[in-house]
Amino acid sequence: MMRKFFQRKQKAFHSTDPELEAYFQQFKVKRKGNTPISDLSFVVLDTETTSIQVKKAQLLSIGAIRVNHQGIHVPEVFEAQFAPLGPSTSDSIPIHGIIPENISKQLMGEDTLKAFLGFLGDAILVGHHIQYDVEMLNKYSKQYWGFPIQNARLDTNVLATRALGAPNLSDRPYSLDELCQYFSIKMHDRHTASGDAFLTAQLFIKILPLLQRKGVQTLEQLLSRGIKRYAY
Repeated sequence: MMRKFFQRKQKAFHSTDPELEAYFQQFKVKRKGNTPISDLSFVVLDTETTSIQVKKAQLLSIGAIRVNHQGIHVPEVFEAQFAPLGPSTSDSIPIHGIIPENISKQLMGEDTLKAFLGFLGDAILVGHHIQYDVEMLNKYSKQYWGFPIQNARLDTNVLATRALGAPNLSDRPYSLDELCQYFSIKMHDRHTASGDAFLTAQLFIKILPLLQRKGVQTLEQLLSRGIKRYAY
């Protein structure tokens, strides 16, 4: 099954925009599944939105930080805030506290998303419940260019479950708060995109050695233990 992941054919993408073309060109040659974790680059991502439902949601902010197996590259960060188009049902305001009318009036446009893709490159995306964040980015990427984000992705909730076992012997997911408490990660700027990205990056760095002790040493092994689909 993982072999199919690495060999699956993708629809050819061509663009007259050199930045977009450069991004998509990176994925024409598939990274080998036996690539050691020490050779991989990761970008930890978090988004804040106007709704927990992807179809209704609009992006309010993106936070991302670059990581490798040795640690967090604090200078290498990406941050952007956006104003939603038109009225929105902000059922996520109680979570992140961002009121759309109060944020800077920068719209989520092609240039902003293109800048994020430039920052991202071919790194592996990491996030807590990363599928939601990727689906939000894909919503815009497909609208602008007809293509989804191409990067492989890892979910820290799934990785934590593989490393620690399910919380309370149940199928419910770990919350980011629970995992930060377990690993003694100091909570700071919780429920902001950049703050949660930094917390998740610290969490990822804590989980990686636990997985490596369980024999997870390569890209293929990491991906096989790090993603699960949820409905949003």
